[in-house]
Amino acid sequence: MENQKKIISLIKYRFIVASTLLVSVIIIQVVSPYLLKMDFFYYLIFAIYSLNLFYIFLLKLNLNDTLQLYLQIFGDVIIVTWLVYISGGMVSPFYFLYILPIITSSFLLPSKGLWIVTSVTSLLFGSLVDLMYYKVIPPYNPVETDIPQELVLYNLFISVFAFFSSAYLSSILSRSLRKADKQLQIVEQKFKDLEIFSRSIIENMGSGLITADINGNVIFSNKRALEILGNEIIKNSVWEILGFKKDPEEVKEKRVGFEINIIEKIIGGNISFIEDSRNPYFVILFQNITESKKMEKELKIKEKMATLGEMATFVAHEIRNPLTAISGAAQLMKEEQTGEAELIDIIFKESKRLRDFLTEFLDTMKPFEKINTKVDFSEIIRNSLSLISHSRKNIEIKGNFKNASVVVYGDERQLRTIFWNIILNSLKAMPEGGTLEVNIENNERDVKISVKDSGIGMDGEELQRIFEPFYSNFGNGHGIGMSLVWKLINEMNGKIEVRSSKGKGTEIIVTIPKETK
Repeated sequence: MENQKKIISLIKYRFIVASTLLVSVIIIQVVSPYLLKMDFFYYLIFAIYSLNLFYIFLLKLNLNDTLQLYLQIFGDVIIVTWLVYISGGMVSPFYFLYILPIITSSFLLPSKGLWIVTSVTSLLFGSLVDLMYYKVIPPYNPVETDIPQELVLYNLFISVFAFFSSAYLSSILSRSLRKADKQLQIVEQKFKDLEIFSRSIIENMGSGLITADINGNVIFSNKRALEILGNEIIKNSVWEILGFKKDPEEVKEKRVGFEINIIEKIIGGNISFIEDSRNPYFVILFQNITESKKMEKELKIKEKMATLGEMATFVAHEIRNPLTAISGAAQLMKEEQTGEAELIDIIFKESKRLRDFLTEFLDTMKPFEKINTKVDFSEIIRNSLSLISHSRKNIEIKGNFKNASVVVYGDERQLRTIFWNIILNSLKAMPEGGTLEVNIENNERDVKISVKDSGIGMDGEELQRIFEPFYSNFGNGHGIGMSLVWKLINEMNGKIEVRSSKGKGTEIIVTIPKETK
């Protein structure tokens, strides 16, 4: 492939030389029509064009490239010999043109080929001079003065010496150029490898990377950036994509961090300004930190639940002791029949109810005992919704729960608590009535329950705090139900997801493994 390029270049340059020679001959003939016979020059130019066409034909035949180079260079030597002959032989002003094929061969042929071409050139020129001197070949333009033999030999020696000197010097130059070319190719390959390596790292890094010009137009974005932000990254300004409200001038002065919400994702990163004299640009490095933020939030809730558990244990302990005393006193009054019997029964029952509540509350705060019994979860759902349908006539209940059959292994009491608290939360969101849709998706390893209401919905802050203990967006709520649901589901290694928009209702999706480990 490389040699073919050399052959094509040689043909192009030969066309240029032939065309230049043709123009020169025409000018000379116009200016001095009797100075020289011009017919042979036209024949020479025609021969050059014909040879070029022949070389193009050989190129299309896909012959050996090296053989084609030899043919073209030897053809050029013959053309130069013809030109030297018709322009005066030894006294020709064109014999220096022999140097051109020699220099060409030093760059296009191996070292051995250079010396072959130089030797053939010297032999042709020497033979032409001898044959013309001894009048074996008549001169094309006869001169009256004979040239002395000594001068002929001297000029011949000088010419041959010039040919071989040119060959030697051009060989040194060509070797140096080849060596430099190889070194350049090695350096270029290293740069290419480094570029591929760098691009591979950038494309496969876990963070999104965007570069943008001074106006915020995206110059480059890696694969991860497209995955996080989508194809809109190509169309819009980086400031529009990231919703970045800071003045770009501020970014130039220092590295600026940001944390924003885009397409239900939390994006965190930083922006740096790279000062370049020609093309200054911004570099934006960012990640999708939605999951880490979610884990951070869950950790905070766990910490609050742990603190609440410690506090609840202390408070319950302090309340239980007086309750025990009150209950004991009521029992004693009942046995001794002192005081109003009815009031004593009320004291006894209410203190017992409060004691049972505290016991249950303490059970809620401590880790649950793992119970793996076979539970018909779909029946729990149907029973709970049946109670709702009788007590809340303004609620329309729909979904695929009626015909679903889902069996899981776990604690029936906990499963009932989870579902009951979720639907109570939905009912509180629909004080004037609405639609409650419950769907069950029975998978191989888990079950998904979707509870969707048409209630008041939640904004971003309410959605972030829904599982916090003692936080409620309902006036009469205590903020325990959903935090208890969150705790129970985490104890079961399940998942809970809440989707909501203000004024558009809420959907709670619970995923529970069929067998608690």
